[in-house]
Amino acid sequence: MPQTTVEIFNLAEGNSHAISLKGVLNEAGFRVLQSVHRGKDVSGILAGYKKSDAELLIICLSRGIEYVPEQAFVELHQRVGPIPIVFVLESGNPALLNSLMDNGGADYLLAPLRPNEVVARISRLSRLKRPLEPSVAEFKDRFGLQQFIGDADALFAEIQKIPQLARCNVCVLICGETGTGKELVARTIHRLSMRSRGPFVPLNCGAIPADLVENELFGHEAGAFTGASTSKAGLIREAEGGTILLDEVDSLPLLSQVKLLRFLQDKEYRPLGAHKAIKADVRVIAASNIQFEEAIQSGRFRADLYYRLNVTSLRVPALRQRKQDIPMLVRHFLTTGCEEHKLPAKSISAGAIQKLFHYEWPGNVRELQNVVENALINSRGAIIAEEDVQLPERNRNVINISFKIAKAQSVTEFETSFIRKLLAANNGNITKAANAAKQNRRVFRRLMQKYNIERKVSSKWDKSSTPR
Repeated sequence: MPQTTVEIFNLAEGNSHAISLKGVLNEAGFRVLQSVHRGKDVSGILAGYKKSDAELLIICLSRGIEYVPEQAFVELHQRVGPIPIVFVLESGNPALLNSLMDNGGADYLLAPLRPNEVVARISRLSRLKRPLEPSVAEFKDRFGLQQFIGDADALFAEIQKIPQLARCNVCVLICGETGTGKELVARTIHRLSMRSRGPFVPLNCGAIPADLVENELFGHEAGAFTGASTSKAGLIREAEGGTILLDEVDSLPLLSQVKLLRFLQDKEYRPLGAHKAIKADVRVIAASNIQFEEAIQSGRFRADLYYRLNVTSLRVPALRQRKQDIPMLVRHFLTTGCEEHKLPAKSISAGAIQKLFHYEWPGNVRELQNVVENALINSRGAIIAEEDVQLPERNRNVINISFKIAKAQSVTEFETSFIRKLLAANNGNITKAANAAKQNRRVFRRLMQKYNIERKVSSKWDKSSTPR
């Protein structure tokens, strides 16, 4: 595993905490950079940071700082980009702590620093922006697969098949849930194949009326039916020398499945009204989000067509199977979204990221992109906060997850709600909230850190909703 690069940014020379931090993190295996800002103007005190290749930034605040203007955070995040930021403070001034966390801080450390706690918390945060494993990065660079954002094992296990599949001139069946990126996989296979100079023609089979499928695929001659005054080339002809993608192939009616099977067997087709068959030089890639075994057993899909399409296959993992890729995907969508909508660069808070982690993403990457874009457009500041992220209510009548996962989700929801209500009822006082819960203060504090819960009182929670 490559070293994580951490930068320690001092607001004064000779900061003893920065010196001890560097030693602790170096010993723990981190690559540590250091920089010093000598400015005295508090309004621009964080604007002196210059972009580096760090994956995590630690800012050691000078003694006596009790307030940092919001504009300073805006300038900082414009320079830093979407990486976790940790603040080191001399004391736990509540107003300053709230300001730091409200403006995009991922965590804070209070003096005196404890080496074990520092390493544990920095290690956890560094995983939010973990550099790609060399094998994944090198593989993507070698074959131009950077459009596949993420380095989760579930994703890499499938995309590493793409170059080999591209070299073979056989049918490929791409399976995966809606929104996982099946068409992206198909386009990449085509781009890396010897057919890359030919056309790539996608067809959504589910969008074509049943009585028009054959005409859409194979075309017709003039006079083939009433109203056919001219001939029309089908999509098979348009894809000559290239690749055709049959998306939602399971939507084809049974009669069309028979004709597609004959085409795949003979590599020739006959347009409607034609007297001669036409040879075709086209590679077929099919995609579907169904379980074919069930469709075959129920008679909705022909087994012989399935075996013909499934010469080789690839399954795109669902987003819930690669949740560690969510921070990378979010950064990508933020960058592209700001460019598309001509907005200034924005970052996202740790609380918002945590909220995205707790959702199961039935619409997968496509749904994540829509949620991020909505938050990007509707957020008012330079940092997307947790409340800016709007997620649909889960359908609790439909359960497609294991008992273990469902139980963990319920526990998380209960503990998060319970802790927030206790803090609201006790005006943010952790000691009083812990006593009310009959919990050790340190244990209660760890639960707050686990769920990224701030101690401030949110207007969303009022005392009337306090558990009794």
